[in-house]
Amino acid sequence: MAKEEYKLRSSPFSIDDSKKFREEFRYGLVDTVEKFDRCLESFAKRDVLAVDTESSGLDFENDLICGASVSVSGYMGLYFPFRHLVGQNLPIECLQRLVDVLKIKRLLFFNGTHDLLMFKHDPDITVNVDEWRTFEVMALVYNGDSNIKKNSLEAMQLFYLNRVVPSLKAVTGNTMKFNQILPEDGTYYACCDSAGTYALYDHLSPILLRECRGVVQLDSLLAKRMTFYSEQKIHVRTDIMAREAERVEGEIEDLENAIFDAVGYMFNIDSPPQLSKALLSIGVDTGLRTKKGDMVVNKKVVKSRLDHEIGAMITKRNSLSTQLSSFFGKLTDDTGRIQYKIFRAPTGRLVSGNSGRSPHPCYLRMNYMNLPNPDRKDYFVSYVGNGEENTILGWKVFPDGLPNVYKEKAFLVDGMRPEKNVRRGVTVPDLRDWLFCAFDYSQEELRIAGYLSRDPVLVKAYDAGEDIHQATAWEMFGRGNYDGKKRKLAKIGNFSLLFDGTAKTIHKNTGLDMATCKMIYARYWKALCHLKRWKQQMVSQCISNGGICYTAFGRPRRLAYYLTHQKSGVRNFGKRSVVSHIVQGTGGDVLRIVLINLVDFLKKHADKVKFIGCVHDEVDFAIRKDSFVEMAPKIKKIMEVTVPDLRGGEFKLPVDVSIGYDFGSVFEFQEKDGLWSPVPKEA
Repeated sequence: MAKEEYKLRSSPFSIDDSKKFREEFRYGLVDTVEKFDRCLESFAKRDVLAVDTESSGLDFENDLICGASVSVSGYMGLYFPFRHLVGQNLPIECLQRLVDVLKIKRLLFFNGTHDLLMFKHDPDITVNVDEWRTFEVMALVYNGDSNIKKNSLEAMQLFYLNRVVPSLKAVTGNTMKFNQILPEDGTYYACCDSAGTYALYDHLSPILLRECRGVVQLDSLLAKRMTFYSEQKIHVRTDIMAREAERVEGEIEDLENAIFDAVGYMFNIDSPPQLSKALLSIGVDTGLRTKKGDMVVNKKVVKSRLDHEIGAMITKRNSLSTQLSSFFGKLTDDTGRIQYKIFRAPTGRLVSGNSGRSPHPCYLRMNYMNLPNPDRKDYFVSYVGNGEENTILGWKVFPDGLPNVYKEKAFLVDGMRPEKNVRRGVTVPDLRDWLFCAFDYSQEELRIAGYLSRDPVLVKAYDAGEDIHQATAWEMFGRGNYDGKKRKLAKIGNFSLLFDGTAKTIHKNTGLDMATCKMIYARYWKALCHLKRWKQQMVSQCISNGGICYTAFGRPRRLAYYLTHQKSGVRNFGKRSVVSHIVQGTGGDVLRIVLINLVDFLKKHADKVKFIGCVHDEVDFAIRKDSFVEMAPKIKKIMEVTVPDLRGGEFKLPVDVSIGYDFGSVFEFQEKDGLWSPVPKEA
């Protein structure tokens, strides 16, 4: 975010600490044992220390701590050099002595997950960071304003304190690493980091621990638990990825040749001027122009406005090219880690990804949460027992037709098509002994909205364990008019309209004619009028509360900037964001609680269960085949978090289980009396 936008979006919690910081900030380099001893004596009198590590790089397995800064207030800092390649360092034994002091103090970190991993993997110290008493200051700045995407320590000191501090690039230049500069040249920068961490804590903790103590503490604990998840590796079927990449490349080539044939000559499809010229040459026009008068041909416009077969070909080619570059081309290692970011999404949802010009060396360059969902396909399944190979708990899946011997016992289940299925690349440690298991919340967002709004249609159906789409269809069309088609229309409403979707939204997602889409929209909100009123009430309540709304667990989102904006489009975004935050944010809080509670379980049963990844409301594991019946109910119990409904009541979110051998070929299973079987496909 530009400096001007920080000023525009100034937080009610922002102060101007710049003058006091310039006048009172003291910092020092501790590069002799005598100075070091005196510092440890002074730390003994302190209960709270802010700590920040400097290292030779971000790779916690291979890079090393080259120094650490420690602050006892927001206006002082001390830097301890240990492994600079030039200048004077402390003996490496002093690093262990410093760690022995830190482990008995309450420690403040900013992005402490990285610091803890560096301490944990340092070869010259012995430490158990799980036992440290830590507080994550990013939890404060995040809940102070979760709309800010660039929440680095440097940016947050500017935003909340109006402190201008040097960037790492300003200190090291474009090519040097921190351990390559003289310790004295990095002292001011390092001390600004630890002192800024302390100052942000001092300023924000009294405010935010009073407003939303529960979620701040939740976020701080999760940041510490992320040291565990950051170390977990996924297993990749590189043979499948290579084969599918080749298939996608071939389809892209075929589409490009078809596009060239339609135009009459070859050109660069990714060049807007060339694409524009090519389309106009055959009389195809998007109808939009830039300020310079050029035809607009970006991917969104081509997809939504070109009602011509060449538009469909270009859109499909663009989609496949994105998949190839973003996913198929990235899963080239047998194992790798996924990077999760817990202080990025405004709603509190976790995000993943590792891209940009300087990707993190420890993680795969992929977004696990955004792996494309492949097309669906029906499969026959039949119980054959565990004697045959490649069965799932004794159930055999038939992807290419059903042999006659199984016809009497077989039934259809819903699955994913194997072609162009990048999810198949994420698999289990050993196909012979492990199952890929996805645990996800059944209709999480609709269920949360139903219980928080107390909409009678939704609550009655969920309490009774009824088919929610059938219950909605009954209310929309009447029980006497109910059939499978009506259920599908109600299902479209349930999944399209919760977050202020319109008839156009339904048309875009389904391709249904506009008359049908308008009918669904009108009947849906007439049937679920209580939910609609609740949404309106939440927006009004947020506006009257100064533009702040909260999840069921008390996580704030500050929307005043949007709700009072002069542009109607921005104001409408703010209104949509109210219910989105309340519902999606509550789901995000549930996942945070689950991830915290899972760590001890996963460590205890590491030989039976391994964490693979998470996608919004889904957590994926590898479970040993011979331990599934024992482990699955325990995981479900951990995930069944109790959610407050804002009226003094509470509810739980049921958990569905899908099983297979990789992320891209799982099938939903259900348990009855200890026996697990696939869920038949809906009629």
